[in-house]
Amino acid sequence: MACKVLVVCASPGVASADLLRMLAGECDYVVAVDRGLDALLSAGLVCDASVGDADTVSDAGRALVDAAPEFEVYGYDAEGGFLR
Repeated sequence: MACKVLVVCASPGVASADLLRMLAGECDYVVAVDRGLDALLSAGLVCDASVGDADTVSDAGRALVDAAPEFEVYGYDAEGGFLR
């Protein structure tokens, strides 16, 4: 059986909270890309993984990523150099 993954980004616009909840309910995994994390949080959802440089994520979203022990956080600068 195929695995369904919802990838949520927030550019150029954010999907409605109702649509995100419906789609997330039909998927095995939810991945947030940058501000997509805020879109998920606003819809009352969580993600299985968050990717991106988090430069546009809200303070609340960034705090969640930084505090989550189950997240593996890797940082890269604009030139692709590893930060942490």
